[in-house]
Amino acid sequence: MVEINRSLAEIPIENLLPHREPMILLDCLIGHEEDTTVCLSTIHPGMPFFHDGRVPAHMGIELMAQTIAVHAGYPAYLERREPVVGFLLGSPKLETAEPFFEEGRVLRVEAHQVWGEAEMLQFACSLYDDGDDRQIQVANVNIFKPKDLWRYLAEAKR
Repeated sequence: MVEINRSLAEIPIENLLPHREPMILLDCLIGHEEDTTVCLSTIHPGMPFFHDGRVPAHMGIELMAQTIAVHAGYPAYLERREPVVGFLLGSPKLETAEPFFEEGRVLRVEAHQVWGEAEMLQFACSLYDDGDDRQIQVANVNIFKPKDLWRYLAEAKR
């Protein structure tokens, strides 16, 4: 279990992610170890897909992907490098206990790297209600993190 360190929340989340508004869905980083990262997200009206006071639960996969991005982005931040870019490939397993997340709800997102050292990675991820610590969603998330992003993009154009 990763130690929660809420002083990490003082780091602006946009310094840890390659994303920009309005696609930044996380509030802050609250825990980081070699293989695990923990972030918080508060459901609010400015979020994409927010409608009738809630977002659909499938937004959880993007919260997980962004927490994985923070997992790579935090060490880059400490080394004064740009956030690392990776691509969500999908999830062979996603289980959710609820169809929606309501406005004002604070979700704790945990991502634990289970395999991969180079370009292909998999994380075991969970979403918890930060108020009552109840697990709401669980998924295995596959990520592609190119060693050289610009070279990969140039080759993909061909």
